Amino acid sequence: MKTRIVSELCPNVFVSRQMKELQHLKIALKKGFTRQGDMYVCKGFKFDAKPTQELYDRLAAAPLDMTNHVAVVENMLHRLEMCAQDTAPMRLPSLVVHEVACKHCKCVKWINCHTHWTCTKCAGTRTMVHQGRACREMADRPDMNGCGEQKNHLLGEAWHSRSFPQGPESKALKSLQNCSTKIAANTIDAAVIQARTVMEDTCAKLLIGEKVAKEALLLFCRIRNRESMLKNLHVIYAACLFSALEEPPNVPNFPQWVFKRKSTVTPVTVRKRLKKINFKKPALPIIRKKYSLPSWHPHYKN
Repeated sequence: MKTRIVSELCPNVFVSRQMKELQHLKIALKKGFTRQGDMYVCKGFKFDAKPTQELYDRLAAAPLDMTNHVAVVENMLHRLEMCAQDTAPMRLPSLVVHEVACKHCKCVKWINCHTHWTCTKCAGTRTMVHQGRACREMADRPDMNGCGEQKNHLLGEAWHSRSFPQGPESKALKSLQNCSTKIAANTIDAAVIQARTVMEDTCAKLLIGEKVAKEALLLFCRIRNRESMLKNLHVIYAACLFSALEEPPNVPNFPQWVFKRKSTVTPVTVRKRLKKINFKKPALPIIRKKYSLPSWHPHYKN
């Protein structure tokens, strides 16, 4: 997955030997080359074989070794985590949400049933308190029904307080809207919006969950609030996505025992021969019981 992210966002973060050869072959095919003995020369580049389009296609079709590319992005991630210590991604103050504990089992995890809350541990219920602007508005007024635009705490107040002139479409209105957008724009907010767009598009292309993009954006916002100027943005985007990827669990390599089903048929070589019956001897052994006489009997022998 890391290799796919690097190849999508920053494939040129590290120039490998194969990439250099491709660049030199492309220049030789475009500008031309000369032969000097057994070598082919083009603007200081030397080739052992004759530069041809077939050679270029074969080298381009070969799989690239992205180990060094991933190592560079992991190094960037390590630097970002060191720089983002003790920083908050939020630009607006947010309310602290207090968790309500169940009165029966003291659990804090609830299931939203839309009419009440149900405890996940003991199935106890509690009432749902409706509050806020959406519940205060009247249901019979559809033009005002709704909670309005929710604020994103990762963006500043200037982003939420921006206004756009409205009216019939015209060039003057469009230029006025562009001017109002540039006036209300903030470099930090613009960088956060751009990072969110790139990360969501990358996760959608690579079939990664949306949760990864959201967690990666938090790390970018922690860096964005501290640094006034960032370079190599696509490398930073890839490093933030690396931080949000879930590591596979460490499963010990236990030996896999193969249980063979025992055969119910006994092989002929293992069968035991039946015992021969001797008709001269009794079928059952004669067992003579010995009885002991009591001490008062006249035939009792000490």
